[in-house]
Amino acid sequence: MKQSSTLLFIYGAVSILFGIIAAAWPISTLVTLVVLWGIFALADGITALIGAFRPEAGPLRKWMIFNGIIGVLAAAFAIIHPLAGMTALVWVVGIWLIARGAGQIASAVIVAGSNDKIMLGLGGVLWVILGGIFIANPGSGALTITLWAGIMAVISGIFLISVSFAARKNQSVAG
Repeated sequence: MKQSSTLLFIYGAVSILFGIIAAAWPISTLVTLVVLWGIFALADGITALIGAFRPEAGPLRKWMIFNGIIGVLAAAFAIIHPLAGMTALVWVVGIWLIARGAGQIASAVIVAGSNDKIMLGLGGVLWVILGGIFIANPGSGALTITLWAGIMAVISGIFLISVSFAARKNQSVAG
């Protein structure tokens, strides 16, 4: 348990450090996050394209191909031009989020026999709403996201450190 509490403390401290850096240098943080997001979008796009050509894709094949192509294109743009195209990238991300949400909504409608259709559809609606927000406010949206990520990282770090102290205290009482 001592090792777990130490890891929680370290993870919390790193989270706080990331949050402070994100708040203090939002543009540099944003560039880094854009490149990291590009890597994520690339993996997501490739996964969608691979899945589209599997026999199980069935009626979802077109959505998966569309989502995969948008993901790969958005990833390429993010990785190659992170500074020059941040505003345009936010638009591309917005379109990608809408496409992803539409695909998820289509999955909820098309897939028969699933008990989680409503949750899947609602998740898709949330992706579409987020995409619309990105498209409506691309410039301020990018910095706002960075600042909120920093704030959330600091709050999460504080929670993790407090949990590490509680775990350490419980271990010393039990031990």
